[in-house]
Amino acid sequence: MGERRIEVELATAVVQAKSAALDAELATKMTRYAIMNEVTVAMRKEHDVFKNDITMKLQKLHRKYPFFNQEATSSSPKGTGPESVEEELEEEIVYKPPFQ
Repeated sequence: MGERRIEVELATAVVQAKSAALDAELATKMTRYAIMNEVTVAMRKEHDVFKNDITMKLQKLHRKYPFFNQEATSSSPKGTGPESVEEELEEEIVYKPPFQ
C-alpha cells in the first residue's frame, strides 16, 4: 500500500509541475499579446494622424486650386481609343503532314 501512495504522490507532483510550466507559458504569451496590442494601438493612432494630415493638406489644396475638383475631360488624341484598334483577320490554319 505504501508503494502505491508514493506512486500517486509522484504522479501528482509531475502533473502539478507540468501545470505550473503551462501557467508560466500562458503568462508569457499573455504578456507578449498585451505588448503587441499596445504597439498595434499606437500604430493605428499614428496612421489616423497621418491620414488626417494628408486629408487636411488635400482639402487645403482643393480650396486653393479649385480646378483640381473638376472632372477630367476626355481630350485624347484621335486614333488612341479602344475603338480605333482594328482586329486582324484570322487566317485559316491548314495542317499538312510532313513528307513521307
